[in-house]
Amino acid sequence: MHACISGETILGYFELLMCEITDCGVQIEENSFLLQHIVYFIGIRDGVIFKDCIGTLMPSAPNHTHSDTVITSRYCFTHWETLPLVVIGGEFLEDVLIQGIHMVRMISPFGRAEANAANIPFNFAIIKLSANIPFSSVAIAACLKSDLVINSNTTCYMPNIHDTYLNAFGLPFKMSILHPVESCAQLSSQLKLSPLKHICATFIMPPVLAMSHLINTSLFEGAPLLCLYQDRFYQVGIFDWLKIFRDNSTRPIAVFSSVTAIAPLIEQAIVGNISNEYYSFMSSIDF
Repeated sequence: MHACISGETILGYFELLMCEITDCGVQIEENSFLLQHIVYFIGIRDGVIFKDCIGTLMPSAPNHTHSDTVITSRYCFTHWETLPLVVIGGEFLEDVLIQGIHMVRMISPFGRAEANAANIPFNFAIIKLSANIPFSSVAIAACLKSDLVINSNTTCYMPNIHDTYLNAFGLPFKMSILHPVESCAQLSSQLKLSPLKHICATFIMPPVLAMSHLINTSLFEGAPLLCLYQDRFYQVGIFDWLKIFRDNSTRPIAVFSSVTAIAPLIEQAIVGNISNEYYSFMSSIDF
């Protein structure tokens, strides 16, 4: 359910001033750039503020109006001296020290061996926040579905976020799923993929000749692969790896950790009750 009234445009952002949303994966505006489903992890170093990673806002219980859970890449947290702040991707960022939310817990696999033992991907992190993010026109949870089936006919996108400027973004990258995932490995001998743990997709938007410039200026770490199902966006992947081909005629491919494979774990983490099926394989770090 969602109902919104009144709006204004601020520096290219369309902001609805009042909106009640309890559905996941909905689009308020046709050209939303998918910003309402994402958050940024913002770092501050030597007085410089920068976006370092992308996360995705998770649903809570049905009909809830808020969430304190986001998911992202575990590689976002390998080099931080001080923890980043989490800010809403759909907001116009002015003062991140005020807008930012602190992290209180990170849940991720102990290591690759543990992830393999649990038959889940290695590259993901479930982040619990110090405060709830209320759902609104600028903050809408992506949907989760553990049995969602995607193939080469599924319509999927990845947000196109500029890696330098706080409020810079472009039209989402339209992605074409390479199915089965083994067909992706044929494009690169470096790829060791599992159909249960990985998704592979190729960029089909924008034109191939413009890809190199956009890739050099885009933020991919933690970016979600969002696919349409029954007019809602479901998160099916977390960005893991990018392959760029030298011939400039083959489109880049992206490998994603499968979110559908960990959807039950995410749902358990949302309510704070991780089952024994996963518990012994997972690391939980409090900040």
